[in-house]
Amino acid sequence: MRYDFNMLARLNVLKFVWFYLFMPFSSQVEFFAWWKRDFRSPAPHSVKMSILGTAKDVHVWVETGTFMGRTTKILAQNSSRVISIEPSTELAARAAQLFVNSRNIEIVNGLSEVELEPILETLPASSLNIAFWLDGHYSEGITHLGPIETPIIQELEIIASKLQKFHNVTVFIDDFRCFASQQQDYPATSFLSEWATSNNLKWSVEHDIFIARKSMT
Repeated sequence: MRYDFNMLARLNVLKFVWFYLFMPFSSQVEFFAWWKRDFRSPAPHSVKMSILGTAKDVHVWVETGTFMGRTTKILAQNSSRVISIEPSTELAARAAQLFVNSRNIEIVNGLSEVELEPILETLPASSLNIAFWLDGHYSEGITHLGPIETPIIQELEIIASKLQKFHNVTVFIDDFRCFASQQQDYPATSFLSEWATSNNLKWSVEHDIFIARKSMT
């Protein structure tokens, strides 16, 4: 079978134009800045959200690092329940007020390495498909700095201990570049891949996001 690569290139351009034209203006600004950086990481928020959208039929999303609630809001549009853990008292209170009328969003104020295990323990058996967005890393500014800059090792240990409880599990870890450059308190990228492999999860990396999946369907 022969492929018309010129046609494929034209189709990709059309997809890009369509995607860009229907973005909110703020997303267009982010996307243009990304293009100016030759598409180097980090990718715009809209691109990252399209990657999270690859997790289908999610019953429960667990997010670490609510921040301003931008991602929380998007996750709640396609899931019956979103639990977002925010260690900053101020940011958690802001998010709780922002989502006060959203019945499927729960804001938990505390450290993810403390709050994550009891959350997973109390999830009902009906929560067969679960997805995690692990973005609770310190990012300067008003983001919370806990005992360490990223609690990712503790988070993944907790998730690994509960994997058998769920049929389908997808773990998204943001800021892969920080692992690649081994910034303070970040384990090497090999830690992530070895964690996934040791737990029989298939893994990949897309646009600065490490992805590990377990599927029983």
